[in-house]
Amino acid sequence: MHLRDMVIASGNKGKFVEFRDLLSPLGIELHFGKDMSDLDVEETGSSFLENATLKAGAWASHAKMAALADDSGIEVEALDGRPGIYSARMGADERSCRDWLLNELQGVENRKARYTAALVLALPDGGIWSTEEYCYGTVAVEPRGENGFGYDPIFIPEGYDVTFGELDGSIKSSISHRAKASRNFIKWLAEGGNMVK
Repeated sequence: MHLRDMVIASGNKGKFVEFRDLLSPLGIELHFGKDMSDLDVEETGSSFLENATLKAGAWASHAKMAALADDSGIEVEALDGRPGIYSARMGADERSCRDWLLNELQGVENRKARYTAALVLALPDGGIWSTEEYCYGTVAVEPRGENGFGYDPIFIPEGYDVTFGELDGSIKSSISHRAKASRNFIKWLAEGGNMVK
């Protein structure tokens, strides 16, 4: 399969920029969803994969081009996997979401967590491809660093003693959940890109 144009099915500019960097080797022209339309897809799925599939399918149909959607979030062991698919909905903005999580974990010793990213490509004809990847780590006691977005300033990836907010972007783009999922996408395209209908 040869893709020349693709819409990133998201209104999150930080996510778009990350995908633009991760997928730059492909030479595909990426379009930021919010620049094309104010389409708002209701995330009614019960998993990251279901929500990403809903978003990709809606955008592919709306934009009449290939659409790549990601649904991602943080799952915390001590909170039975919360906030999970509700990661972006735990507060009015990114900072209040982080504050909510830090408050929930006050005095909690087990701070193990993982970032999950489900990545789905949908075509206007209904073809679908998907993958899911993880980045394991722990939740910091307080925010550190200005890089990244979302929960990055409080997520310390395994093997490091700094948060994603402090890590150099080139390191994050090699170890993150979204980076792993993007590599799967690049590999799949290189192998011919067979879709499921």
